[in-house]
Amino acid sequence: MNPSFRVWWLIVVACFALHLSVLYTVVVLVVYAFIEQVDRARKFHRRTKDLEEVFGGWEQCKDDPDTEEKGELTRLRLVGQSQLIVARLMQILVRME
Repeated sequence: MNPSFRVWWLIVVACFALHLSVLYTVVVLVVYAFIEQVDRARKFHRRTKDLEEVFGGWEQCKDDPDTEEKGELTRLRLVGQSQLIVARLMQILVRME
């Protein structure tokens, strides 16, 4: 993720227009960078939680060991290479925005 340089530029121009010192401008930029990183981390954790709710919570079916169930839904269990591919796809989905 690249920081939003347009916003940084607008902050610098606004600080210049308000005749703020360089120290205050740097403080404002540092605070903005910190808040931006916190916001990105919250988005990442929220997305991870949403994907976990969709993909997680499946339990092995008592009647058929080759299937899993979640509430009234059932699905075929993945084994071996298929399970590895799906896990990697989930990691990619988590990192995408």
